[in-house]
Amino acid sequence: MGPSNSFYATDNTAQQILPTFTTVLSISLGIGTYVVNADVWIEDTSPSNSSDLAVCELTLGGGATDQVEIGLLGPSSAPQNQGTLSMTLAATIAAATPATVSCAGEGNTGEIFAETASMTAIQSSNVN
Repeated sequence: MGPSNSFYATDNTAQQILPTFTTVLSISLGIGTYVVNADVWIEDTSPSNSSDLAVCELTLGGGATDQVEIGLLGPSSAPQNQGTLSMTLAATIAAATPATVSCAGEGNTGEIFAETASMTAIQSSNVN
């Protein structure tokens, strides 16, 4: 109970996922305690049934991190060529900093895309 603030961001622009972590979405947050949730819809558009791996991570304040991964097959194996990665973390930050979702991909053809991403950050007086 107590005062809270909510922050939301979304991006529906397809972004290619490269072998190095690339920022997909971020929200600027001020000093405080937050619970942050993020979802990224990943799709493999490779021309074959080659397997690919996508890894996404949610970070806040340089220390708190939640990382998830998904293995995907090419489009002819639908629906195994797509999936949603969900991440959650709670942290107190002492200085203004962004909550950031970044993704990386590895595979035979490198045709992995973050199709949509969304993030919600809720600030509260504390997290127990």
